[in-house]
Amino acid sequence: MGSDLAQIKASLANLKEDYQNVIIWHYLDDLSIKEVAKLMDKSEPATRVTLHRALKALKNECNRTFHFTS
Repeated sequence: MGSDLAQIKASLANLKEDYQNVIIWHYLDDLSIKEVAKLMDKSEPATRVTLHRALKALKNECNRTFHFTS
């Protein structure tokens, strides 16, 4: 489990800064979409789209780097 977390952190570090921020703020800092949108100076729908794209990019990066399967 610790190894998986390290791999996810490494993959997260390879993402664009906006993608890193939206994932960290929403999932780790437990901020709402509304709060994240305010921090990013984006609308709530745009923030949801960014979060969706960030998660997709994270999944692709994990698969590319560590051959995870879903």
